[in-house]
Amino acid sequence: MTVRIATAKDELQLMDLCRALHADNGLFEMDDELTKGMLYRAFDRKGGIIGVIDGTNEIAAAIYMMLSNFWYSKQTHLEELFSFVKPPYRKSNYAKELLEFAKSCQRELGVPLVIGIITNRRQEAKVTLYRKKLGTPAGAFFVVGGHWINETEPCEDLWRRHSHGRDKKRGNGIMEAILPSTTTTAPLPMLPLGK
Repeated sequence: MTVRIATAKDELQLMDLCRALHADNGLFEMDDELTKGMLYRAFDRKGGIIGVIDGTNEIAAAIYMMLSNFWYSKQTHLEELFSFVKPPYRKSNYAKELLEFAKSCQRELGVPLVIGIITNRRQEAKVTLYRKKLGTPAGAFFVVGGHWINETEPCEDLWRRHSHGRDKKRGNGIMEAILPSTTTTAPLPMLPLGK
């Protein structure tokens, strides 16, 4: 496996990778200081680990996982924060290697791994890869009222393909009415905070 554990020496290259990830798939504005703080939680061994794959004079791919727990439990699990392969390296096996690294961390720690996909690009290919490497999905994410940084149309390939034309047969046109529109939001009014 070509995945190694990142250290503080990788900060600048990982920040570049995080900016590329955000440009490709961001849902909210990126805060550099917050991002650096999260990277240092892994560098300082405060419950996080970042696996990286080196490319040509840069980090080509990375996965960040952190020990966490659900709101209702003290039991720990390993939670993926991001997994990303830079565009020039996407014809490689790097995405598969990052998933294998995540599985090896899970086995070594002996806690469940919670990992998934939130995207508006190439959703079907990503879900297919995750299913092949990780098994049956345990749910789905929905983004309501969000605005993707990359400004593309909502990801419809997976959902349209698997509707098997049922909506057309019923004639209600729900899929066609919802999916082609872009997601936009108006600014929310400021709510007064109690004193």
